[in-house]
Amino acid sequence: MKTILSIGCSYALDLNQHYKKTSTLRFSYDGASIETILEMVKYLESTEEHSTENWVVGITQIGRLNKQIPKGLEWQSPTLIKPRNLFFDKDHKWCFFSEGQEEKEMSSNFSSEWWKTEHISHVSKPIEEHIRNYLNAIVEIQNILKDKKFVMFLMNNTLDGWVYKKDGRLSHIYSEYKGFDIPEFNDTFTLEKICPREWSNIDFSKFCLYEHMQSKFGGLDEYTIHKYGVNHFGTYQSADKNVFGQHPIHEAQWNFFNEVIKHRL
Repeated sequence: MKTILSIGCSYALDLNQHYKKTSTLRFSYDGASIETILEMVKYLESTEEHSTENWVVGITQIGRLNKQIPKGLEWQSPTLIKPRNLFFDKDHKWCFFSEGQEEKEMSSNFSSEWWKTEHISHVSKPIEEHIRNYLNAIVEIQNILKDKKFVMFLMNNTLDGWVYKKDGRLSHIYSEYKGFDIPEFNDTFTLEKICPREWSNIDFSKFCLYEHMQSKFGGLDEYTIHKYGVNHFGTYQSADKNVFGQHPIHEAQWNFFNEVIKHRL
């Protein structure tokens, strides 16, 4: 098998310790948004050195926010907000932050004001807009890689399991779920209902999905829940914590690759 190019957030598959005859190049950033993964793909596709690899692209969560810090902005980082250089842009730093970041963590400098502006702009957008941008980014990644040997997989099921709450809010059933299992998908719907045009542009034949009783759009988390126990999630601590997003260990990643992805490359 050719070299595997593994791309994504912290869920990008780490296979080197299992593959002795095949090299895996892993490019990942904790908390990476779909837009950041798109930028990674754009850069790597543009370089001839990666023209022959098998591409395995991990698709992240909806609504994550990463921003490139503007040139000339003097960054004074509080403890939990650390700018980083993305591997393809040594002259610019990117800021990785989440919707849950408390404003009290912000310092009172110019970078803080820039951060607050970006953060407010991000969280003020309706979830439907984030979903639309998410699906469009997936389509763009597929278009960029159309002449490559590539597959995609989901961190966990972002495509199915959506509901409208009584107050009219759109929500995913995982968002408020606690415990070590997969909830029932009764009376939920896919993102096709929300963004039918964007959904129709996606080539789902490029996805390596883990099908289970609740849904056909399972990812690495769902696979690990069904196949293994709580000890196969590296950051899962208690039954009152949401297991989704708690980082399956290398053994689970390796077996997920072997059973769900490898035969597609």
